Amino acid sequence: MENLIPIFAIVGVFGGGVLFVKILTDFFLKRKIVEKGLATEEINSILRKGVEDNKYSGLKWGLILLSAGIGLVIINYVPYDSDTPFPYGILSICVAIGFLTYYMLVKRDQE
Repeated sequence: MENLIPIFAIVGVFGGGVLFVKILTDFFLKRKIVEKGLATEEINSILRKGVEDNKYSGLKWGLILLSAGIGLVIINYVPYDSDTPFPYGILSICVAIGFLTYYMLVKRDQE
C-alpha cells in the first residue's frame, strides 16, 4: 500500500496540471472569440455544447471515487503478499465496476 502513495501523487499532480491548462486555454479561446466580435448564435451553441455533454460528470466522478474507495477498503481487509500485484488488480476491478455502473445508468437515462 505504501507503493501506491507516490503513484497517486504523480497522477494527481499531472491530472491537476492538465485540468488547469485545459481550463486556461478554453478561457483564452472564449475571450478571443468575444473580442473579435464573433459571438454569433452558431459559436455560442458550439461553446455551450461542452457544458451540455458534461451533464453526468458529477455522477461519473462520484461513482469512480466511490468504487475506488471501496476497492481500497477491500485491499485493507484482505491479506496479500506485498510482492504481488493483487492490490492493483482489486483496485482496477473496483474502478471498472464504477465505470460500468456509470455507463449503464447514463444509457438507461438516455433511452
